Order: sequence, then C-alpha cells, then structure tokens
Amino acid sequence: MTNKLLASLLTLLLIPAFTFAQSIGVCGTSIDTESALLMNARALANRQIMDSGIAEERDDEVIYIPIKYHLFGKADGTQVAKASNILGLHCRLNEEYAEHEIQFYINDGFEYHFNDNYYTNPGSFTFFLNSNRSNNSVNVFIGTEANPPGSDNGPGVTLGYYSPGDDWIVLRKSEATYNSETFPHEMGHFLSLNHPFNGWECQFWEDWADDNPGECAPSTSTCGFVPTERANGSNCSTAGDYLCDTPANYGLGISAGNNCSYSGNACDPTGAQLEPDPTNFMGYFNGCPDMSFTPEQIEMALTDYNSNFRNYLRTDGGPTTTEAITATTVLSSPADMEELTFSNVTVDWEDTPHAEKYVIQTALNASFSLLAVESIADEASIYLLDYLNDNTTYFWRVAPFNEYSSCMNWSESRTFKTGSGISSVATVEGLTEFTVSPNPASRATDLTFSVSVEKSFTADFELISVDGKSVYSRTGINFAQGNSSIKLNTQQLAAGLYFATLRTANGVMNKRVVITE
Repeated sequence: MTNKLLASLLTLLLIPAFTFAQSIGVCGTSIDTESALLMNARALANRQIMDSGIAEERDDEVIYIPIKYHLFGKADGTQVAKASNILGLHCRLNEEYAEHEIQFYINDGFEYHFNDNYYTNPGSFTFFLNSNRSNNSVNVFIGTEANPPGSDNGPGVTLGYYSPGDDWIVLRKSEATYNSETFPHEMGHFLSLNHPFNGWECQFWEDWADDNPGECAPSTSTCGFVPTERANGSNCSTAGDYLCDTPANYGLGISAGNNCSYSGNACDPTGAQLEPDPTNFMGYFNGCPDMSFTPEQIEMALTDYNSNFRNYLRTDGGPTTTEAITATTVLSSPADMEELTFSNVTVDWEDTPHAEKYVIQTALNASFSLLAVESIADEASIYLLDYLNDNTTYFWRVAPFNEYSSCMNWSESRTFKTGSGISSVATVEGLTEFTVSPNPASRATDLTFSVSVEKSFTADFELISVDGKSVYSRTGINFAQGNSSIKLNTQQLAAGLYFATLRTANGVMNKRVVITE
C-alpha cells in the first residue's frame, strides 16, 4: 500500500512552489499546484524508513542544525526586523525542540538585504532568494509580509510558510518575536512534517460538511490525493500525515476559535467521531498553552534530517560554542543617571561568560518601546553612532548572545543624559566636512569618503556593519590641509547597513552608509 501510494505521488510531482502557510484567524494552506505532492512524497519516503527499522538509533546526543536568517529592509536601512526580535525567535525555536535533543544555531551572523523592491514580500522574488541563500543552512527570509507567490490563502494574513520546491522558510516580520508559535510550526514542515489534517487543506471539514449535510467524511480527502485518516488509526501510516500518534483531524481547529478544544461532530468514513489533538504544533488550534510535537513527529523529523536530501545541513561543522549563557551582563559606564558633556556616547560593560556578541538597546523610555537605536557589538563596548540627540535622557541595556544561546537575558537598565558638545553632526576641530557618496550605493559602485581639513591632523577610519563587524579599517591616516578622499570598493561587501567612523583626537564623526544589491 505504502509503495503504491508513494509511486503514484512521485509520478504526479510538479516541483514549483507549493507552500505550507500559517495565517491569522482562519489559518490556511496554499495548494495552487500539484507540487504539494513533493512534500507528501518526502513524508512517505521517511515513513517507509521508519517502518523498515533502518533509521539511525538515537544516542542522546544533541543534533545542531544551522540557520541563516535573511533580514529585509528598505534601501535606506529602515523597516528591517530588530536583531533582538530575531534572537527571541531563535530562542523560542530552541525551547520548543529542546526536549527532543534538536537545537539550532545562527550560522555566521545575520544576512541583511536592503532593497525597496524586495523588502515587502521577499518570497515573491525567488531568483533573488536563490542567489543569496546559504548552501549549508536552513534559509529563513524575513520581510514585511510573507504571502506565498501566486497563491490565495483565503481570509487572514499569512504569517509564514515553507516552500518544499525551494526548500526555504519565509516569515512575516511581525512573527519575528519570541511570542510567536509560527516558526516551530514551519520548521516542522521543513523537516517533512505535514499537518495532521493533510489532504484537507483544499476544503476543511466545516465547509465540506456545509456542502454535504448529514454525511461523514469521504474515503479520499478533499485535495484528492491523500486517503482520509480513520478515527481508530487503522490506516494512519498511509493516510493523513502518515503518523500514528497524531489523531485524525480534518482541519477542525479552524472552527474552534481560541478555545483549544473541539466539540463538533466530524465523523470519518466509517461514521466514527473524531477526537483531534488541539495541542499539536502542526495543527491549527489556537490558544493552547502547551503546544508540542509527538514522538513519531520527531522520529520523522530526524529521519528527514539524516536523509541524503539533508546532507548539506551536516557540512558546516556545528556551532562555535554550545554553551548556554546564564549570566547577566554587568554595566560599567556611563554611571546610572550620569550627565555627559557630549552627545557622542561610548557605553561599556563587563565581559559575559560564553558571550560572542551583545545587543545594546538605547531608548527614550524605561519600557524600551521607544527605541532610539539597537546595536550589535563584538566586544564589551560600543560607540553609539549617529542617533542620539543633544540634551536628552536615554535608557540603555545590554544582552549577551552566541550562535547557539540567544534568549534575551537583559542587564539592568541605566539612564544617561547627553550634553551638547561634539556630536556626529558637529565640526571636529580641523575638520570641516566628512561626506560619503553615493549613498545608498550599489555593490558595483566605489564609495568615496570626502574629507575637508582646515588644519592637518591624524585620524583612524573604520567601516562597521550593522551587526558590529569591522569590515574595513585604516589607522594613523595623515590628512593635510585641504580636500582629501578615501576610496572604498564595495564589491566584497554584503548588501546592508554600515557605519563609517572617523576618529580624531578631538572627537568622532560618523555616517550611515547603505549598500544595496
């Protein structure tokens, strides 16, 4: 039975973009083409391996899976998801998979893409996504929207989807947060898990029952290529999601609202009443406090990970550290409530055990809902660039993270008040102009940093990426009186937001620089 069904699915495969989507309110799955069969073929192939008993035995060692997060924003560097939200998203993902000894790590930082055409709905630009994907990671693309290209998911707003043909995940920026349950669901799809109502995405039970009053479910699901799963589980390995510890479910969560329960009268082809599991991550019930995956779902996910299809995920070598960060960062300076002479501010803190990077938030209010700037630093100090106003009180805090450990353990909050001295727009003694052109600049264009000097001086120049990496630096540059320039080729720079800093003995000047694709 399984071999025949798998063969029939494989003969019908159409590879282009079928998507598994999650939406607000009435969550739905887009099934525009028969490429949906690709996902079912993978799941059935993994089911056969599970049934054959040749799946690898667990040795209780944690499996670490690399993720590359692609963050999209406008060409001017705005509208991009905050790094702290992505870290929270990653933290929640690891929490939900931790009991199953599956953990994920951030592979070589975040990838930023600033482009006015792509940032709203990056999933519509498959060529661009394929050109910029990581070849050894789960690729997760995050833009303002996450609408599957060419699909109609019905009412509601699509929160995220997995595309089997492209083998990537797209998330809506609003879902890039610790509080969202969308990402664990979509990662389940990535690891070949179907909805427990697989085959009913074309027409959920409620709509089907309205069209067929008084009848029980047909023997074949409404999509036409998956047998309808029986309530007693007698055909569980060849119907529905092909798993036997996820009860039959014909999309019943849609009508349950936020009650996390089902009290309807859905019946299978034999007339037996359904009792779906509302707490399963791959279903569409809402408002359930303890969502989970079943043992067979994890077994299938691990079978998928260990398959030849996933060889590329096992080539990176693992995270640089698997140590969880448990300590809270201790702030050093400025002192709490300190009033500063300048509006240029350097904040410092103590090194935190196992930290590789730090997120620094500077805000106008104690709740940090009015952020002035969020920065990432490689070391326990950062110069706050180009954002702070004169004579203004700011709140600031720091959280450490590494590739693996990303839960936001914030330090205490302190305040400082800026002065009105040297700032990023004031004139440093001897320096009358510091400009960059073009800005934004494409990767095919050289950047020119123009410097006008009244009196000769020596300065250091550095270009820093938005995630705190120094990508170019020169020290001890002697600027003679008059006009000078620094040329920088952008071809080796990734598209994204950068900060150009000119440090002198008398102050610091800096500029935001945006590199587009």
